[in-house]
Amino acid sequence: MSSGSISKYFNKPPTPTQNRQDKRRDTLRQTAESTLAVLPRLISQYRAFNAQASTTYNLDSTPPLDPSKCPGFKLPPSSDDAIETAEEKEGGTKGLGTRIRVINGDTLDTAASLQQDPTVGEITRPIPTSTTPHKPVLILNLASEKHAGGGWRNGAMAQEEELCYRTTLSVSLHKHYYPIPSLTCLYSPNVVLFRSSFTSNHTLTQLLPLDMPVYSVLSIAGLRSPAVTDSGKFADDGDRKALKDKIRLVLRVAATEGHTKLVLGALGCGVFRNPPAEVAECFLGVFAEKEFCGGWWEDVVFAVMDNAPEGRDGQTGKGNFGVFWRALDGKVV
Repeated sequence: MSSGSISKYFNKPPTPTQNRQDKRRDTLRQTAESTLAVLPRLISQYRAFNAQASTTYNLDSTPPLDPSKCPGFKLPPSSDDAIETAEEKEGGTKGLGTRIRVINGDTLDTAASLQQDPTVGEITRPIPTSTTPHKPVLILNLASEKHAGGGWRNGAMAQEEELCYRTTLSVSLHKHYYPIPSLTCLYSPNVVLFRSSFTSNHTLTQLLPLDMPVYSVLSIAGLRSPAVTDSGKFADDGDRKALKDKIRLVLRVAATEGHTKLVLGALGCGVFRNPPAEVAECFLGVFAEKEFCGGWWEDVVFAVMDNAPEGRDGQTGKGNFGVFWRALDGKVV
């Protein structure tokens, strides 16, 4: 190849797709800068509310759930025709639990649809009222174990980054937690939402600081680039066991902290390249374990964006949404 042709090769104009991606990254960098400017001002408004609060949970030091503390949520009457399993017969859990829903949607928008979210003011209200605010919805953050917030400061866009653009999550992901050990999660109880979604231009809310909704977030990383067989299975049984241990930790912490409404996701099925069918199967398998039966949760929703080409495959497609919908939607847990 001549020097002229080499120069021509490296100076090729960017494609329309590259232009769109570069423009989006630049826009998201600006959003990150705006968020970093907003956070100190917002947090300074909260005297009795600690948005920076967080703690770690490790599987080895988190005991199994105590069945005597299970709230025993019941299926709606129309769902009582669920097939009774051997575990239900043994444990008397027939008619208890909830049906998983799988939604092609944004994590935070899905969480907002589950209940009237408690606000900062309601949580910090010093005078008792006749109504106690709901426990915040617990959101599973599909986290990076290496970098707090993933690549959100550099304009990256995945689920964790979107949480950081829109909420106060980043101020609770303290540097000393990283790298996060494999069977450890971070629990951030007081995460405030102050922006709309990317598709709504990440608009800042007009709500007053005390009127902003609060969520709780549990951050855990999926397995990073595990070996996968041609048939879409984990090549190493140890990886399957490790993933199930991560899921057990998530569910134990959720119940231990008193959360009854969960928004989960396709853990590790993005850039970490976990096999989605196996991940969905692992979630279902852990939910079916005796420890987690009996009605621990009122609502369990998987928010899984359809990553099929142009997002058009839907429930019957090969994207993460279709795989999770077919494996989990309607299952009783």
